[in-house]
Amino acid sequence: MKGGVAPLSQYSAGADFSRKFALAYQACIIGEEKARRCKMDFSFRERQDNLERLGREEFDIVVIGGGITGAGIAWDAALRGFSTALIEKGDFGSGTSSRSSRLIHGGLRYLRYFQVDLVYEACQERFLLLKHIAPHMVRPLPFIYPVYKGHGMGLPELRVGMWLYDLLAFSRRVGRYRMLGPDEALKVEPALEKAGLKGAAFFYDCLGNDSQITLATVKAAYKAGAVPLNYVEAIGLLKSQGKVRGVAVRDALTGKELEVKAKLVVNAAGPWADQILAMDSPSYTEGLRLTKGIHLVVRRERIGNQNAMTISSPRDGRFVFLIPWWQFTIIGTTDTDYQGDPDIVYADAEDVDYLLEAVNHTLPHVELRSEDVISTFAALRPLAFKGGASPYEVSRKHRIFETPGGMLCIAGGKFTTYRKMACDLVDKAAEKLAKEFSRFPKDKCRTYQTPLPGGELLPDGETLALWEKATGLSKEQMDYLSFSYGSELENVVRLIQADSSLAEPIVPGLPYVKAQIIHAVRHQMAITLKDFMVRRTRILYEAPDGGLGAAPEVARLMAAEQGWDQARVEKELADLRQEWEKTQRFRRS
Repeated sequence: MKGGVAPLSQYSAGADFSRKFALAYQACIIGEEKARRCKMDFSFRERQDNLERLGREEFDIVVIGGGITGAGIAWDAALRGFSTALIEKGDFGSGTSSRSSRLIHGGLRYLRYFQVDLVYEACQERFLLLKHIAPHMVRPLPFIYPVYKGHGMGLPELRVGMWLYDLLAFSRRVGRYRMLGPDEALKVEPALEKAGLKGAAFFYDCLGNDSQITLATVKAAYKAGAVPLNYVEAIGLLKSQGKVRGVAVRDALTGKELEVKAKLVVNAAGPWADQILAMDSPSYTEGLRLTKGIHLVVRRERIGNQNAMTISSPRDGRFVFLIPWWQFTIIGTTDTDYQGDPDIVYADAEDVDYLLEAVNHTLPHVELRSEDVISTFAALRPLAFKGGASPYEVSRKHRIFETPGGMLCIAGGKFTTYRKMACDLVDKAAEKLAKEFSRFPKDKCRTYQTPLPGGELLPDGETLALWEKATGLSKEQMDYLSFSYGSELENVVRLIQADSSLAEPIVPGLPYVKAQIIHAVRHQMAITLKDFMVRRTRILYEAPDGGLGAAPEVARLMAAEQGWDQARVEKELADLRQEWEKTQRFRRS
């Protein structure tokens, strides 16, 4: 198990199925017509077609918000046969959904607050993502939780917590936990501090490629018949006799405004949900509690962790994760109330100091400093409940409610439980559409058994070895790319076979290659330079210069695909620099 992450081929549950059988199964699940649509690109060209459809058709459901929750709702609704549109004012997943801890987990810490039902639900959804929905983008991840004398949770409390965590997962656990003595804990994780170590728990959760899961879910919705649009902002609601019957939108790329008619509008705008609520009723009081969470990206060797680690902050006892991500370790997260503009969120010096303090308290030999931080990223949690003395204690359960104008809204929840959240919302939508419009679904929820694009037929070890030989890419590169694309990695391989220069690295030392740029434009609706550098890859966070040195070449290839002029190229480069400066803002504060 390299770097705490198991190779994809070990978990290729469907690798022994033939491609022909996989395609036949797909046709059975979503229908022949939609199976034919699965062969279509999901490119910037389809975006223009979708934009025209927005103003021409009337939809059963329009979903506002293209994060993981909105994407899941659009996917579920389309699979049930509802005509569905999905609009996102930025790029898909450009808010919280691409800036998570990259964990698919049950939520061990929620047991402290007796949220047993939430942990049970998350454990079930973790299993579905790992085994059925996104096996190409979710992998088992070993964790170690050390216990030190006089600090944090004691061994008896941890033992009870691990027993209950294991019990709630039942037959759908990722792996059994073990309680370790000090010597065994140090063998399993040599990076631990020896002084004061009383023991540890060794257990499993999962690593998830959050931005790629979000993109794949949007793409799955598209292939099921939905009309998804990025860079289309809701600027108002259409009403008829006091009821919301559509959305007024503006295309951010052209400035064109359209009216999108719908029987039902769903507000899944996450941190921006209150702004959408205000369009229906300025005096509406079902507001959210926004909290900020930040992460640090450091070189893996600075900490030396072989596994993911759970440690506690000496300041408030909060869990802090150290997540292995190939050559890097992601450290997070914080949880502080946020009152500012949801569009301007960044890590400040106090946030960074909080996480550095937690690491250095538990692992004093590491002596991690702000100079070791390559980048930071920050996002907002739209908590559905306002209770609790501190943000850390507020429930992460999701809540669905209806506005006076009949708009359905969803808030709260976790990335791991997005499919269940979407299922619950579409159940409510189906009831409402049946009652008010006699519009009935063609089927029940099927997302629990439907793989996302790239997960239908995973490439096995032999296939990956053949692709490695055909492209000249390293085993590490192939492993990372398969974690991003699954079977759709074949598109990248074909691009390299057609033009060997596309196998060249974008940034030396990182696994990304130029073929991914073409793939992102043609198959992942990448519209801007930031789309590629921040979400289709993680170059912005992982390169020491944020990828600014490589950006002109990336922009050149994207310009050739999309027909950008020089003014557009310069704007894209300036926007990327501004985004990178946000990741470094803590240094100025």
